[in-house]
Amino acid sequence: MRDDAHFLLGDASGTDAKFQEFLAYKHYEHVTIYFSGDFARHNLGGWQSEYIDSGLKSKGHAMHTAKDRDMTKMADTGLMIWDTASPGTIANVIDLLAQGKPCQLFVAGNDANLYHFVAPEDLAVWEERHPEVFEESHKRLVSYAKRVAKREPSDQDTLF
Repeated sequence: MRDDAHFLLGDASGTDAKFQEFLAYKHYEHVTIYFSGDFARHNLGGWQSEYIDSGLKSKGHAMHTAKDRDMTKMADTGLMIWDTASPGTIANVIDLLAQGKPCQLFVAGNDANLYHFVAPEDLAVWEERHPEVFEESHKRLVSYAKRVAKREPSDQDTLF
């Protein structure tokens, strides 16, 4: 906030909403809320919002993955809060690092601390501690990449 950073935030209950609450309390203006549902579930500061079409009819985590992938593309860095259970949060960290973007991860709970990552191998210790979360994160990223590849026109589609 001191550097007038622009925050890209999701619209979910929980951490997204709490961070929005904090930024609204501070009257911080440089915020964009990303959503993939019919409407932004939370936009507590009345900020600009961006609808990201997932191309899916389901309302599960896969629908929100499109929004998360767009946010990681747009971001210069990431700051996430992780409960040690959410594969979506770890997928965001993996995605940012794969793009060569640094990120910070605040791990809540007994091991509460802020960790800085600059490369995928920096996550090795956390992957050893939480293999099932990382496995699900990787599955979600692969599944998303397959969905995107199916939607992209092939060279044959553009010949005629």
